[in-house]
Amino acid sequence: REDQVRGELAAIRSQVTDSSDLQLVVRDIIQSVGPESKAVRVLKTIHQNVVLQSTVELKSKLTMKYHTKDVRTPDGWRITVTLHKGFAQVRHTRREQSLD
Repeated sequence: REDQVRGELAAIRSQVTDSSDLQLVVRDIIQSVGPESKAVRVLKTIHQNVVLQSTVELKSKLTMKYHTKDVRTPDGWRITVTLHKGFAQVRHTRREQSLD
């Protein structure tokens, strides 16, 4: 099964271009590895809604008097996936800029 998935992923990768619709690419990847696989469970955490509630809560309780906005640069929102034996750690690092 692993060799089959590797082959399918290689085929998907070879078809991706700069103008590819990445939603379709992700759909193909999920279909290839299986919707309940460990890889897909990690991919599902790579979404802004994962941290949205925490961000709103922190801003409303701790930083109400400081007005900020999202940093819209390549390093404004970074997601790091670290694989360990038996688990994966997904870390979102989000930057904001003061409006003052």
